[in-house]
Amino acid sequence: MANDRETERLDKYICSVTSFTRSVLGKEIRKRGASLNGKQIKDPSVKVREGDVIEIAGMEITVSLKPVYLMMNKPAGVVSANSDDSYDTVFSLLPERYARCHCVGRLDIDTEGLLLITDDGQWSHMITSPAKGVRKVYRAVLASDFSDEAVSRIRNGIELRGEKEPAFAEVTKVGPLTWDFAVTEGRYHEIKRIAAAAGSSVTALRRLSIGALSLDESLAPGMYRELDANEILLPLANGSSSDEDGRGS
Repeated sequence: MANDRETERLDKYICSVTSFTRSVLGKEIRKRGASLNGKQIKDPSVKVREGDVIEIAGMEITVSLKPVYLMMNKPAGVVSANSDDSYDTVFSLLPERYARCHCVGRLDIDTEGLLLITDDGQWSHMITSPAKGVRKVYRAVLASDFSDEAVSRIRNGIELRGEKEPAFAEVTKVGPLTWDFAVTEGRYHEIKRIAAAAGSSVTALRRLSIGALSLDESLAPGMYRELDANEILLPLANGSSSDEDGRGS
């Protein structure tokens, strides 16, 4: 996981937490200047440190160079991306200071639940790499229940259209038309495709956990919080990964 950075260029940091582009920001600083800890500066290459206070274009920015690890309860109706031409994104629910971050994998626009957000590329890769096999658990509401034969096919490997290898999942019924899927592969729309191949369809889908990290159920849809030091390690605890990539599950 990433180490805390000690310093970073002023212009690079401001661009990472605002909508400024590097070229526009450089012109702004050279023409109108900025304030760093109360001192006027016109050099965009000045180094900033943890806790420094920048004032520019009417904004006050407190510098934080520590890696960011967030848990969000993703709501339906937003896409897991930094920007999108057609839909609102999860980043529209976050303060601009998190603009430098990215989603750790993706959930489909209509899929809810646990979404991790970070600026630590190494941590993100360890969670999403198919080679790591990080276990993810989803709760699906189905249009019709699985038969015993369908459950057996899913557990033993079910053929998916367009795939050379069967998909495997551990499925457990937890309520009327409600099933938990535990998967460790990274296939496109995996849960929905498994359900379809087994003769049903998904009407609602929610991710409950990644590795040993479970969604904080006190978070309302669209809300988020930082992970503590112990929680940062939990997604890697079982060694494992399924990621619903593309537009997600």
